[in-house]
Amino acid sequence: KDAYIVLEGNRRVCALKMLHDPDKAPDAFKKKVSDYKLKGQPIPSRIEVVLFDSEEDAEPWISMRHRGEDGGKGLRPWGVAAKARHAEKAGGATVNQLAAGLIDHALNAGLITQEQYEELP
Repeated sequence: KDAYIVLEGNRRVCALKMLHDPDKAPDAFKKKVSDYKLKGQPIPSRIEVVLFDSEEDAEPWISMRHRGEDGGKGLRPWGVAAKARHAEKAGGATVNQLAAGLIDHALNAGLITQEQYEELP
């Protein structure tokens, strides 16, 4: 209640929040974010959004945005792991869903490092 969930563009929203309040940035980036803010570049205080009543209602739009560039309708396509996670959340499946789940489990169980995780294709 009285809140929204960002389903698409969450990295951009986080970046804007950190630019407005560098204390929200991870410690390793606070100085960099503060330095950027001091440059005096205008930082948007409002963004356009598309509001859906539920995640289920948003699903066709999110899928369309990540099928690829699709003649200007979509964005850069998601990688294998992102597609698998989205398919699982939306109740669908991809050929890589099991592999992505195992990789996520390996990360969460401490079997691989974050760096190793990010290097996986």
